[in-house]
Amino acid sequence: LNLRMVAKELGSLKSGDPVLFRRVPVGTVLGGDVSPDGDAVYVYLNIFPQYAKLAQTNSRFWNASGISVDAGLFSGIQIRTAGAETILAGGIAFSTPEKTAAAAKEGDSFTLHDEP
Repeated sequence: LNLRMVAKELGSLKSGDPVLFRRVPVGTVLGGDVSPDGDAVYVYLNIFPQYAKLAQTNSRFWNASGISVDAGLFSGIQIRTAGAETILAGGIAFSTPEKTAAAAKEGDSFTLHDEP
């Protein structure tokens, strides 16, 4: 199942990075390109056939690459990562709400969020 993500920037994503569902690799990033109008970046990915049913029209995708650190005087320090594998390799993670929706179709487009 080939899908397209629409993002503000490519960041550290590259071809071969994993696509994760509950931290299980279920696909791979195929590559990225600038949108025709230059306002966004397209990231193309493939969900392996045995996991295609996990991607639905209400799925939410986010960039799971690297480490995110937030620090504030009163809030302290918060460090977020999707796991050691994504620190080294980068990747895209997604989740699907329990409420069933239509299955994603070949070529469907989703927003790639910065956070879950």
